[in-house]
Amino acid sequence: AAGTVNFVVTEDNGQQTMGTFALGASGENFFTITAINMQRIQSVFFTTDVAMTVTNVDDVAQVRIGGAQVAAVPEPTTMLLLGTGLAGIAAKVRRRRRASSE
Repeated sequence: AAGTVNFVVTEDNGQQTMGTFALGASGENFFTITAINMQRIQSVFFTTDVAMTVTNVDDVAQVRIGGAQVAAVPEPTTMLLLGTGLAGIAAKVRRRRRASSE
């Protein structure tokens, strides 16, 4: 059924942006929500005025998330090198403490 859909996008700082868009009766409606200036989207909520007696909006398909940036995960060899370095520093501190206490 034709109608409108209202989107509320909440950023990670709590700021909300709202927009109303037309829905076509064909069921082929596409919407794009884009974060700009390195902002992060915390949630997306939508409501519609399509009459419940006519048809429900009960299928939201093909949700795509693009451009998501994920923190880099260090490689195992990097973690091994870091662990070895920290163990070496701990051993050096332990030797100094033993030498200064004798």
